[in-house]
Amino acid sequence: MTKHLILSIFFTLVVSMAVFAGGSSLLPVGIGSLPLKSATNVSGHAEPSHLPSALPSGVPSHLASAVPSVLPSVAPVVLPPLSDKEVKDLRREFEKSQATQIKALDHRQKVELKELDGAQKAAFNEWNDKEKRARRQFFKEHEKGPERRDYIKQFQDRRDKLFADQKADREKRKQEQVDQRKSLIEEQLKNLKAFEESLAKKERPDSTLWPKPGT
Repeated sequence: MTKHLILSIFFTLVVSMAVFAGGSSLLPVGIGSLPLKSATNVSGHAEPSHLPSALPSGVPSHLASAVPSVLPSVAPVVLPPLSDKEVKDLRREFEKSQATQIKALDHRQKVELKELDGAQKAAFNEWNDKEKRARRQFFKEHEKGPERRDYIKQFQDRRDKLFADQKADREKRKQEQVDQRKSLIEEQLKNLKAFEESLAKKERPDSTLWPKPGT
């Protein structure tokens, strides 16, 4: 009873795989009519060339020839060409996305400079407060004489150096922003060219060409 049950299950599996591989035309009429591929082993006896490594107990080995040795390949999905309206809509959305990216960068850079100006102003106020306290103390100890003139001259030099350093820092930041904007525009032009090449072939452009969020 168990042997017959195993044979029935295995034969059902073989028939299902044969139908999947070759269609209904490959259905075996009977066990004896199944196609056999054989090769000669070292003992001179013929044996199937596509036998599985292990068969259920009690299943005749010649049934294994009905099992396809290679699964059918799946054809790649071919998308239909874009319509003229889709091309127009994609181009408009892409150009709008790139323009938004530039505006976002300009806004971030404007905020950066504003924050830098605020930080520099605060730094100067802190420096100036310390200088005032030190100057009052110095003048208290030196009521007159050339020492005061020398002190004032040194104070002016220190103040000029602070202003020069802050100006250099701001110019450096502005140049970095110019370079950053230039680099972004170059990247956008390269992506736009690749985008237009895909649209010209009525193909949907690669998603990596679109501006990344937060950039």
